[in-house]
Amino acid sequence: MDSLTQTIYECLFGAEYYEVNPASDDNTKAADVLRALFSANEGGEHLKKSVHDIVGERGWTENLAKAILGGIENALKQGAQMGKTMADASEKAIAEAVGFARDHPYFCALIAVGVLAILMPWVLEALGFAELGPVEGSFAAWWQSTYRGYVTKDSLFAFFQRLGMVWH
Repeated sequence: MDSLTQTIYECLFGAEYYEVNPASDDNTKAADVLRALFSANEGGEHLKKSVHDIVGERGWTENLAKAILGGIENALKQGAQMGKTMADASEKAIAEAVGFARDHPYFCALIAVGVLAILMPWVLEALGFAELGPVEGSFAAWWQSTYRGYVTKDSLFAFFQRLGMVWH
């Protein structure tokens, strides 16, 4: 594969996609679909037909879908140029994600603490979620006291305590 083609694949799919089989039919189709999506200035039937023509009669495969999803993710992370259709769609998706975060703050807090637990497991212990249970006088102990002795196994507190017990 020449360096220009490899650079395009890196941009669209990231290293993990092109290293496996850069000349695969699915990757070639994915690159074409991504070009169509990112250059489209209007959606609807015209874009649907363009994508259908690229995918062809063989249809969608798992590898094709993964390559397209990976390409969109990488392009958004890199701030790729996009046509009006993709720009509008990404703005709407971002607005929906912000709305979801606002409507489900506990879910977002769970994800945030989960990220912290993976990146910096000592944060859990700093909050009082220790290997042998909540540390006396800590945030975790205070939180546990709000349950008045009955912590369900499916609670957010129990989730963090399990993480605290196994992070070592």
